[in-house]
Amino acid sequence: MAHSIFTQKWKTGGDPYPALRDVPLFAGSDNHAGLQIADYLASTLLFPMAASAYCPPLQGNPHSSGRYNDVRKEFGSRVEALQYRYRDESGYWRGGVVVSDPIGKRTGSLLFRLGEGSS
Repeated sequence: MAHSIFTQKWKTGGDPYPALRDVPLFAGSDNHAGLQIADYLASTLLFPMAASAYCPPLQGNPHSSGRYNDVRKEFGSRVEALQYRYRDESGYWRGGVVVSDPIGKRTGSLLFRLGEGSS
């Protein structure tokens, strides 16, 4: 059913479900806990931490909050410790949370520490 809704919604000839913003996901029950944990970490921790570290605190910006610094300070080191990081054959660190900041050229480690962030 979800696949059918997905293909109808994203077909090239128009959207029969314009009010539907997302398509429901149905997965094997052995996958649900992992998906829920990943979603929980991304929405409650990684997003506020990234907004605090990389988004300028502009007035009226819905993605800017002084409380996001609190999330980064409280949970940054613990989230950093949850990553799986490894060195590739060239000696470069890989894996974990990856940050792409082509404008500010800031590294991913800023995500986990207060100091030189935007907020």
